[in-house]
Amino acid sequence: MDQRFVPINALLAMVTGEAGWPPVFKGAGYHVQAIEAKISTSTPAGDGRTSRPDAVLANPDAASVILGEAKSGSSGVARQLETMSFVTVAQARTHVGFSFVPTRLESLVIGLDGHEPGLRSRMAEAGVDFPLLLLGGRRARLTSALHALEPFDLEVPAHPPRIICIDAQSSEDEWRRYLAPQIAALMAQDARSPVGVDSMIQQIIAWWPTYSAAGKRDLCHKVQQVLRGMQEGAMAGDFALEEPHGGSTCGFIRILRTPATNDPHGVTQGWQRVRRNARGAMGRRERAEQSMMDPLFRFEELGLAAEVDTDRPGSEDES
Repeated sequence: MDQRFVPINALLAMVTGEAGWPPVFKGAGYHVQAIEAKISTSTPAGDGRTSRPDAVLANPDAASVILGEAKSGSSGVARQLETMSFVTVAQARTHVGFSFVPTRLESLVIGLDGHEPGLRSRMAEAGVDFPLLLLGGRRARLTSALHALEPFDLEVPAHPPRIICIDAQSSEDEWRRYLAPQIAALMAQDARSPVGVDSMIQQIIAWWPTYSAAGKRDLCHKVQQVLRGMQEGAMAGDFALEEPHGGSTCGFIRILRTPATNDPHGVTQGWQRVRRNARGAMGRRERAEQSMMDPLFRFEELGLAAEVDTDRPGSEDES
């Protein structure tokens, strides 16, 4: 897991209790209201700003909301923390939305234990003093109290679960490694109807429905950009990207061809081409990444009459 996803995944795990993490936030009455929110606010001088907390937690019983900022380092944080301090309860209600009327808004910084001095320095620059949730050495430590949760120092598993492992800042190469196997699987299924890009993202990020509207727009833009590159490059002719319509958020992809419709003598060779193209789109950088494709291309599982030895020298599957 990329180091920058450790703090946000740890926070989510401490809400859900996933993977053996202590669900202390859930126990205090909090749930995840939104991920990657976008809240318009302003400085005391009236200058407009936008706060983008990584997670918003809500506690209906306490009528309280937490804006969580997850940081794997401490550089470039001061302005973000200052902006978050300007957000009001009314602004959070307007831009996030809640099923109750919150009366209290708090901020929380989630980071790595080794960066505590840097985070405290950045808070001092911003003129704020938020509680810190610090992670490291199999410990999770809340440095000061929240409205519904006292400080704690708890033993936790060595690593948080991979709840979020990719985002709008991830490289196109990383996104292709997730998207190419999905497209190949749709070809194997001989999918005829358009498939929502939203549903593809949800297979990668299970918490997709919890993302704010702004967070979804950012991710949709990124994934559409990656899919356009794939349809013009390594998987040209395999699928087409269609623009959003009919209430969809991210558009659709339509499978244009599948080796299942080939002449029987060309079916196996067709699947070899799909495998090569999909692996080409993924970049084939590491053996572990290649293994993502393997279950999709066991010819006997596709019900093909003809088989080839794809490991022999000169096979069409060689790269």
